[in-house]
Amino acid sequence: MECERNLRRAHHTRILIGVISFLLILGGSSQWAKAELDKSFIQALPTSQNIYLGNSVIVKGLLYYVEKSDVWRIGDFDNSSTEFDTNVRDDPETVIFTLDEPVFTFPDGLGTDIGPQRSRIVINFDLDSKVEQVELGIKWNPGGSEGVEQFLVFLNGSNLGSSKIIRGSDQPYEWQMDVFNSSELGAGKYNLTLIHVQGDGLYFDALNLCAYERKGISDVQVNLECIAPNETTFTRSIQTTANGSYVAVLKPDSPGIWQIKASWEGNGDYLSAESTYVSLEVTRQYRLSITSDYGNVNGEGLYDEGSSATASVDRKDVPAEDLFHVYVFVGWGGDASGTSQTSNPILMDGPKTAIAIWEKQLSTTAYAIVGGIVILVVCLLLFIQRRKR
Repeated sequence: MECERNLRRAHHTRILIGVISFLLILGGSSQWAKAELDKSFIQALPTSQNIYLGNSVIVKGLLYYVEKSDVWRIGDFDNSSTEFDTNVRDDPETVIFTLDEPVFTFPDGLGTDIGPQRSRIVINFDLDSKVEQVELGIKWNPGGSEGVEQFLVFLNGSNLGSSKIIRGSDQPYEWQMDVFNSSELGAGKYNLTLIHVQGDGLYFDALNLCAYERKGISDVQVNLECIAPNETTFTRSIQTTANGSYVAVLKPDSPGIWQIKASWEGNGDYLSAESTYVSLEVTRQYRLSITSDYGNVNGEGLYDEGSSATASVDRKDVPAEDLFHVYVFVGWGGDASGTSQTSNPILMDGPKTAIAIWEKQLSTTAYAIVGGIVILVVCLLLFIQRRKR
């Protein structure tokens, strides 16, 4: 029987992972994974998979491995058993355990048969800096009774999950391992709570909270392999910076589906790895130009290949240089058709031009003057005819 040991023992187990994640600009998110010693992985994570022909694509990425280290450890994960608490029956319902304080015993279990009330253990601890992910390993056994044992795990009130459900008589006093994970944690104070939810009683042997931190692999060559829609291939090489990041600028020269893969050859410390291919769709655009001698036009601009566009003018007629004429919109020419102010749909399968057609016609003023003259002449003729009588 031995007391709780190794609470703050620094234990750095290196898990070497190389990950290249490249993000097509426009924002995005990243993921990471852990692996066996000396093994590396590469991920390709574009945030946008659609661009227009002629535009450059900025590709950002990071090559790194993940280092695993202990935040704290209680007990050992070997084949021996650690007896933490030799007088379990004097414990209250909730046992609070603070890692910063001197500790001689740690509660070794939960449930009704190992103490009159103890059903909850709270472990208080501090994080000095941000960690990207934490992993909690708990070594425990269900005892030997007929009861079905299970406990829950909470971190600062958030449920990390539940243990396996095991009947003690089925696997009497056999050590089990459950692992719980949590995403990024910032620096600050935390409490880990273990709650017994069913059964007669279970026993803990070791608890270990590990942190994972990304470490950039600097000054190595990363390759971006690009496959064009016509299946031709080219490779672009980029050197990683001091923090393992890289930036590349690509300019696809044809429309269609492009495939991009990131890879790294590895070195004496890390194995090589490559990502799966990711697809990028490049779309061609064509310009619709609109010409009109009069009025204001709408609809001019770039359109995706195969889409429809329309041209329009904002008025039907415009006064001419003199009072007797007006320019009247009569329809569309060029690649456009129709007689209304908005053209018929134009299929954008190439550059297109819409021409507004105007005709010079007599204005309403001219018609009014002519009508007035006619009336005046008629009246004059009638007057002359009456005088002759």
